Amino acid sequence: MLNLNACNISCRTEPVNTTSSIQALNKDFRYQLTCLCEFAPVYVAQKISSNTFEIAGGKPGQEISWQVTGVRKDAFAEMNRVKVEVDKPEAERGTYRECASLCRRPTVMVHSVPGTG
Repeated sequence: MLNLNACNISCRTEPVNTTSSIQALNKDFRYQLTCLCEFAPVYVAQKISSNTFEIAGGKPGQEISWQVTGVRKDAFAEMNRVKVEVDKPEAERGTYRECASLCRRPTVMVHSVPGTG
């Protein structure tokens, strides 16, 4: 489970403010920076600390789009981690688990959907 923070800013020297709870609720941060309208090398100069981070490079006033994702670390998320991939039992392979909006043939469904047969 991930939380996402994002914004567009003008290139500057002061730290970028995130949500006030980003560190309390998340861990394992990932950063994405994109320069808008023109190319310039930009990078994360300081990782998140005190709910802020720093971007360096770029040109003064240049618009930069940033995105930071963090893995949720609250009690519910820790107890209910999403499994990336789960193998189906042999009898269910070649069928859809949830396909009310995908299936046209009810015979390929694992679970029946009301009104489909």
